[in-house]
Amino acid sequence: MSLVAIDIGTTLIKCGRFIDNELEETWHYRTKDSAGIGGDLVKRVSKDEIALSSVAPQATADLEKAFGRSVFKVTPEGQNFIQDFHPSYGADRVCDAVAARELYAKNKNLAVFALGTCTVLTTVSAQGIVGGGFITLGYHSMINGLKIAAQLTSTVEDVDYKKFDLDYGYTTNDQIMNGTALAQIGIVEQWLKLTQEKMGNVVSVATGGNANRLLDTKMGKIVDHLDPHLTINGVRLIYNASRNKG
Repeated sequence: MSLVAIDIGTTLIKCGRFIDNELEETWHYRTKDSAGIGGDLVKRVSKDEIALSSVAPQATADLEKAFGRSVFKVTPEGQNFIQDFHPSYGADRVCDAVAARELYAKNKNLAVFALGTCTVLTTVSAQGIVGGGFITLGYHSMINGLKIAAQLTSTVEDVDYKKFDLDYGYTTNDQIMNGTALAQIGIVEQWLKLTQEKMGNVVSVATGGNANRLLDTKMGKIVDHLDPHLTINGVRLIYNASRNKG
């Protein structure tokens, strides 16, 4: 079986082709370009089954129109791996939690972090029941907020977000980069500490565009597992379960 799993996020549309459940290739587009990528995407997936997770309704509509065929869509209620997702949970959080539980924490307490446009925590008990969580601004969102608040657009607009150090900065750019990176690391550490106090031992898993960059540092790895493909693996698992059930 050849499946293309698609994660439509706020910023990026991430795609992964699985052949017999092995991830063979990945690629991505900008979500804001969804109206114009249909032709390229249709060529790439012409012979594949398609399943997607989305938090961007307009982009979803754009891609469905381009595909011109039925597409499987992940919903909180459309899976049987984990119980008690609130209807407001985004499909990406559902996919992340399912993949983290199935791949790293079967029958164990789980803390799943996603570090993308937002920084998010989802907790799941060893019994497979969703617990509490948190959402706050992500790394880039914090930096963009600082640009506006401090009127520093001309100072930081061209900065390389990857270049930060976990130490004092001595220019405005460095102080923004370093301070925001440390703030994000501190958020994850504090959320994880609180989760451990509430749940006991937990397996911690992180994904998202900023996860590896921020959580695997000279200070040591902050979480147990870093998986950049967690969401599309969740799409795959949920799709396969639905297909087998059908």
